[in-house]
Amino acid sequence: MFSLRKTYFEPASIYRLHGCGQTHQDTAEECLSGWRMQSRQLVSESHHQVTQQLIEAAEDEVTLSLYYHGGSDLGRFRKFTPESVFRTPDTMVTYVTGFCHLRKAHRVLRTDRISLA
Repeated sequence: MFSLRKTYFEPASIYRLHGCGQTHQDTAEECLSGWRMQSRQLVSESHHQVTQQLIEAAEDEVTLSLYYHGGSDLGRFRKFTPESVFRTPDTMVTYVTGFCHLRKAHRVLRTDRISLA
């Protein structure tokens, strides 16, 4: 059965996805607090092959080799240990949380920007 582990992460650029940072009054922390407060729907199966492999890796606690085509280093190779896969109800975009061994920190990645190595 799929389990959700509580994780803490500071996705540095995620606030740009939700329209924050548009004015000088918007701070990253204010935008991230909105991101953290959004409800999340756990995803336990997917027809998208990469997303399904991320779900299985999270369930089995397996580290994957992947390329992430987002963030500051487009297409950079990294090792990533997925912890949960979820959607936000307002956008229905699928994300994965987990530990990025390249950055040595927890990250949130969009699954449609991931290709497995």
